[in-house]
Amino acid sequence: MTTRTNQPPQPNGVNGGEQRPRAPPPSSYSNGFNNHPQYYPRTPARSSSSASLKGCCCCLFLLLSFLALLTLAIVLIILLAVKPKKPQFDLQQVGVQYMGITQTPNNIPTGAGASLSLTIRLLFQAANPNKVGIKYGESSFTVLYRGIPLGKA
Repeated sequence: MTTRTNQPPQPNGVNGGEQRPRAPPPSSYSNGFNNHPQYYPRTPARSSSSASLKGCCCCLFLLLSFLALLTLAIVLIILLAVKPKKPQFDLQQVGVQYMGITQTPNNIPTGAGASLSLTIRLLFQAANPNKVGIKYGESSFTVLYRGIPLGKA
């Protein structure tokens, strides 16, 4: 008695003359198209860290753009609501409080025979047409005669 094992059929008639059925050539398909599934090479997957970095940069850019536009809109609204105007400064009074003339000694080579000393009092009025206040600080005053500075206070 011979024992047969269940082995797959071998080509060329080995294993008792059994042959595998072969697929018909491509030209013999009924519709003329190859109906076998086609496999395309897989593209390498991108790392998730580079994708998340791009997403993070994009979100950060959009956030900063939004904040810049929001700030610009707020500034424009404030400027249009307040409508700032230039403050007006008017000279109200000028008064000479002290005037002194001194003669220069001959041993000092200044080129001038005398010097003039003045104490002047100036009164200014400032008018602010804006709704927002103005802070005043220290100021200076220069007296010019034909473009030549004579004094500074």
